[in-house]
Amino acid sequence: AERVPLSVRGNDAFGAGYHNFYSGYYIPSVMRSMRKPWKQESLYIIGEAYSNQTGWVEGCFQTADKLLQNSLDCKNMWKDIMKDIDCIMI
Repeated sequence: AERVPLSVRGNDAFGAGYHNFYSGYYIPSVMRSMRKPWKQESLYIIGEAYSNQTGWVEGCFQTADKLLQNSLDCKNMWKDIMKDIDCIMI
């Protein structure tokens, strides 16, 4: 069995959920490979644990967006959605 380079703890280590990567892994490569860990399977993994924003819901959005753009070839999806929405940044 392959060793997944993520350790998950649920024993209230810091008052909430906690996870970390084992040493010796290049994290950007792990994040890319976890989106579709097995090429022959239709299995995709997204979530903040494999993002640049761990611990935040934005990290989950980030991995979902990267999956759509890079693995499922939906590169212009957000442009199509956002073209009819007025956004104001404060």
